[in-house]
Amino acid sequence: MLHNRRMLSEEELAEILAPERLKLPKSPKVIGVKVEDYEDWTGDEALDVYVLLDPRTTDRQRSWRYLERINDEVVRAIRSSGETRFPYVTFGTPEEYQNRYTPQDD
Repeated sequence: MLHNRRMLSEEELAEILAPERLKLPKSPKVIGVKVEDYEDWTGDEALDVYVLLDPRTTDRQRSWRYLERINDEVVRAIRSSGETRFPYVTFGTPEEYQNRYTPQDD
C-alpha cells in the first residue's frame, strides 16, 4: 500500500525496517537496521540506512549476489511507506557500524 509522500521520523522508519517485518532471506542474517537523516553530496535530504549483519557473516555472504535481495527489500519497504528521501544503504556488522567514522590504521 502506498502512503502519502512525506518524510518519516526515525522512529517510524525503525518500525518499518524492523527485520521481523521485512521479507528477508535467511542468509546472510540481518539482526537490525539503523536509519539516520543524511545530506547527500548535492545537498538534498536523504537517508543513511545501515543494515546490521550477524557478525558470523562470511565474506562470500557479503557479496552483492547475497546482499542485493536485502537491499531491494529495504528500499521497497521505504518507498512503499511513502518516504520521499533517497535511501543510501550500507551493510556491516554491529562492530563495523560502531567504528564507521573511526579512522582505520592499515
